[in-house]
Amino acid sequence: MTRKPFYVLSLCLFTFLIAAQIKVKGQSSISTNNRSIVVIDTSKVIGQIRDIFRKINSNIKSFTKVEKQSSEESSEGGDIVGYFKDGEIKKVTATYYGGLGQAVTEYYFDSTQLVFVFKEDISYDKPFYMKDSKVATREQSRYYFLGSDLLLWLDNKKRKVDPNKQSYQEVAMQFNKDVIEYAELLKQKK
Repeated sequence: MTRKPFYVLSLCLFTFLIAAQIKVKGQSSISTNNRSIVVIDTSKVIGQIRDIFRKINSNIKSFTKVEKQSSEESSEGGDIVGYFKDGEIKKVTATYYGGLGQAVTEYYFDSTQLVFVFKEDISYDKPFYMKDSKVATREQSRYYFLGSDLLLWLDNKKRKVDPNKQSYQEVAMQFNKDVIEYAELLKQKK
């Protein structure tokens, strides 16, 4: 007896899913009585973001390049490089230097919307400006965005980071804040 409502509810939900075939960039939407349920095919969205990443990097030489100096994040300074196509931002690379390392963060955009961040932290065995310095460690993280929301974070070992961790949303907010600051910096005239 208790299973009957479950089967009825499941049948109704299945009917709504079949009836609603609206798909946009890996999303399916169902609308009923001014309420929407959005089902995201994460693997499809990630695949589309990877295609955007490859396309931007394969066309990078054809983009307009804008370079700025920044001293806000590091005592050794940093470089902010923006790549634009027809006035639209496609990629920003922020590199900050320290005595024993550097942090390189690449931001990728689709129609001015942040979709991917690749972050690499490099540590050297001695100050990098010394002739025989070598890379001691290299850590890379990947962040996939849908809208302004962090959809997936892969750590240095390409493991998924738990989206329930407090740092998950903090990282998303920081990247979105950085993008706004870098865009303003890159728009400034000398």
